[in-house]
Amino acid sequence: GEVNIETTGNATNLALVCTDTDANAGPFLDLTRDNSSAADSDQVGVINFRADNSANTLHTYANIGVVLGDVTDGTEDGTLNIQTIMAGTSRDRMTIRSSGVVFNEESQDTDFRIESDGNANMFVVDAGNNRVGIGENNTLFNATAAVTRNDTASLGDFEGNLLLFDNSGS
Repeated sequence: GEVNIETTGNATNLALVCTDTDANAGPFLDLTRDNSSAADSDQVGVINFRADNSANTLHTYANIGVVLGDVTDGTEDGTLNIQTIMAGTSRDRMTIRSSGVVFNEESQDTDFRIESDGNANMFVVDAGNNRVGIGENNTLFNATAAVTRNDTASLGDFEGNLLLFDNSGS
C-alpha cells in the first residue's frame, strides 16, 4: 500500500537515525525492485522532487532515477540519471552509466563550471557558443585543445604538451 507522512510545518517528515557506534555504515535506505523477470532498461526506482507552480499545479522539478543497464548475472550494469525541469520540460542533466559520465546529453544551452580553491572559473564550458575557458570566464577564443604525451614514462611521471588550434578561420 501507500504510506503518506504529512506535516503542516517545515519539520522533518521522515528521519532515519542510527545510534550504532561502530565504523560500519548506517542508517540504510533501500529502494528495492525485487522480481523474477528483470530485464535490461527496466526502471529500478525514482526519487521525485515536486512542488506547485504559480497556478497551483503540482510539477516534478527534479528527479533522480536508476535504470538497469545489463541484468546478466556477473556483468550487471546500472545507470543513474539526474533530471531537472527547464522551461517546463524535464531534461537530463547528468547520466552515470558503465560507459562513462555525461553532462547535458540532450544538448541544451546549459553552461558548466568547475571551481578550484582560489578560482571560481577554473574550467568553464559556454554551451551556447561551444567554447571553453580555463582559469577565467572569458570564453571568447574559438580554439580546440588537445593534450599529447611526449614521453614513455609511467602515468605518474606524465609530461605533456597543450596544443591550441585556432578555429576562427582568420
